Amino acid sequence: MIVTRAWLGEFVDLKGISTDEICEALNSIGLEVDSVKSYKIPPKVVVGLVKSKIAHPNADKLSITQVDVGTSTRQIVCGARNVEAGQYVPVAMIGCKLSKDFKIKPTKLRGEQSDGMICSSLEIGLPQLNDGIMVLDDSLCELKLGEELCNSEILNDDIITIELTANRGDALSIYGVARDLSVKLKRNFDFKCKFKDNNKNGIGRFFKLSYDSKVQSKLAYKLADFNSSTPMELISFRLKAIDNYSKDTQTNIVNYLTHTTGVLFRAYNYDTLHNSTTGLSTIEIRHEGSGIDNSYDKDNNQLASIGI
Repeated sequence: MIVTRAWLGEFVDLKGISTDEICEALNSIGLEVDSVKSYKIPPKVVVGLVKSKIAHPNADKLSITQVDVGTSTRQIVCGARNVEAGQYVPVAMIGCKLSKDFKIKPTKLRGEQSDGMICSSLEIGLPQLNDGIMVLDDSLCELKLGEELCNSEILNDDIITIELTANRGDALSIYGVARDLSVKLKRNFDFKCKFKDNNKNGIGRFFKLSYDSKVQSKLAYKLADFNSSTPMELISFRLKAIDNYSKDTQTNIVNYLTHTTGVLFRAYNYDTLHNSTTGLSTIEIRHEGSGIDNSYDKDNNQLASIGI
């Protein structure tokens, strides 16, 4: 089981408690810590806002950007294909040491002045999130221009790997580990969910569930809209940190929720299940014997064995 300090901190107050003390507490309650890995962003990497982007006149693969870093606007030549105006990005300022042998200095690239560097997640010491520069949102840090990213608790996190014995299924989630940790540390246990329920429409307007009388499963269905308010940068960062990332957005959200809560989630695409005759998305649950219930779509294709 992999947990992180900041992730646990969404359930239990860890202020004033070091990561070493957290590991000692986990070991003492039978949750043996196998390893600890830390992500630390160098100083002088700050939040910037890309104000404009134009093509470099002397290089096809370079762009000239104007980036607001709070105290000033810097011209930065960038080679990333995904950089766009309006993005909040990590900017390595002049004097920043991204590694032992890599210090940011004023330079000219193909004849154009560049004062700083727009960075990828890998370049600032984090897991690689994409093939270009990192795009920040308020789920990762305060989007205050010029604020150093080394101050973000979420990005500068400690990754703790726990070796669980077979009888500790209760600790197969962030929720479960944090619950036990709160008792050991004598700190209040409180989960603050980052997902908001903005759906005002009843699920019956979109979805039909049918099942036979022999079904033994206990199921709960919810209509979810994975839109721009879903904190995908946070989800991607944490799943990358625990090596559970997928290129599929729906899979990442389900994996994140399951790892956080310990509840088994499964997600189905609304359009895939949509029945043009009824105008609804349909799932049918059948009891197949031997204690097994299966779910099927509108075309009688099996979707899942419940709980497996």
